[in-house]
Amino acid sequence: MQLHYLSLFLAVVMFVYLLLSKLLCSKAKIPVKLAVLFKKYIVIFLGFVIGWSPFLAFEVRHGFPDFIHIFDFVIHSGNTGASANFFQIIYDVFFRLFARLVFAFPQSDQLNKFSLLTINLWTLIALTIAAVGVLMLFKNLIKAIRKKSPDLNKYLLLCLWLGIGVLLFGFYKKPIYEYYFAFMFSLPFIIVGNFVGEISLVKKSKISLFFAGLVFIGLVLINIAGVPFRYPANRQLNQMETIAKFVMTKTDVKPFNFALISTGNSDYAYRYFFTIWNHPPQTIEYTGVDPMRKSVTDQLLVVCESPIPCQPLGNSLWEIAGFGRAEIEGHWKVSVVEVYKLVHYKGK
Repeated sequence: MQLHYLSLFLAVVMFVYLLLSKLLCSKAKIPVKLAVLFKKYIVIFLGFVIGWSPFLAFEVRHGFPDFIHIFDFVIHSGNTGASANFFQIIYDVFFRLFARLVFAFPQSDQLNKFSLLTINLWTLIALTIAAVGVLMLFKNLIKAIRKKSPDLNKYLLLCLWLGIGVLLFGFYKKPIYEYYFAFMFSLPFIIVGNFVGEISLVKKSKISLFFAGLVFIGLVLINIAGVPFRYPANRQLNQMETIAKFVMTKTDVKPFNFALISTGNSDYAYRYFFTIWNHPPQTIEYTGVDPMRKSVTDQLLVVCESPIPCQPLGNSLWEIAGFGRAEIEGHWKVSVVEVYKLVHYKGK
């Protein structure tokens, strides 16, 4: 939960799982099933509250900052103008969940190290095994429902875990990073493992066992070849520290405002370095909070991470717009970014 709010998806999975497992597995009448189910929901909720009580105590003491953040996160997650539609997002999440985690498919900045044929073949193998593995899982679920098998619960949980987890991502319109899949990290391995196990048992033949062994060994070799330390690290933290140090040199140790123009990153890392160096930037407040505009300093340092030509003047970002009419006093290329120093417009 505190790693990322998308872990809330797991709560939806468990809610639906308990409901369906009770309805499908119990022979009691519907009112009795629902009464038992309601008690289970209450007990689980209380257990969650007890386990989360240190965080809840923090929220109560500090005016619920994270709950407000969660509310804003949910309400505004779709207001990004993202062009990807529901099904594109689902396909992307499904592919990355299996291809990146199980098949060590290279990240986008590493694709140029491989031929187009290799990438296409890699994609085909990953998608084929993932799709067949999921179909096997659903086939086992249908069979368990028909036979009222004790295995019904485990297949139901796995299917809901995958289905609901991936589908809910379709409504999320912000960039999706792979650590968002943390609540599903083990799932693709279980499904592919089930696929290998099912293949090895087909007619209990030596051919099926050989094919399953081939898939297993192939996965091991692919993952050994795809270990991250084969590629040079991007050293983002070091880059940000270097950039932050440069920005500090341009402040002349005077109060300053700070802004980051980026397609996805936040400015927290830069602000962290400014803070531990005892020279944090002033946060520009709205006029309702700061009618005298004391939070606006004489200089605004802007870091531009955008890949397109940067236009800090007239940018709608609040940290820039709130500074007021400005002109560029300095412009430098630092590491992989551009740094601008803006001052208030003096006119001719």
